[in-house]
Amino acid sequence: MTLGLPACGSSVSQARHRVRSFLAAHGCGEDTCDTAVLLVSELATNTVRHTASPAIICTVWLDTERVRIAVEDSGNVLAGLKFRESDCEEVNGRGLLLVSELSLRWGVLNRRDGTGQVVWADLANTR
Repeated sequence: MTLGLPACGSSVSQARHRVRSFLAAHGCGEDTCDTAVLLVSELATNTVRHTASPAIICTVWLDTERVRIAVEDSGNVLAGLKFRESDCEEVNGRGLLLVSELSLRWGVLNRRDGTGQVVWADLANTR
């Protein structure tokens, strides 16, 4: 499934809804759906907040063992994606730490055309 959306806050909730519907329709278990929704929410939010991209592309691939969530932008990074120490009172700043903890693996790739990046995360496909 590939979903193109404008890079705005309301698109994050649309991405969550579409990912959950897609995975549920393909027989993924509730835990897989919940984790995938959280991952797409974190990755899409980072893209909306930290890039100058006018749009985001959310892609979900799945097979019998794995689900991959990818969020692609076409803009320059405004504030680099990185781990940082967050005070326990802070509301923001833990997104990539959460992605790291919930996924089997994750990473960042430059787009082939050099105009942005793709942040992806893999998780186990439980039924």
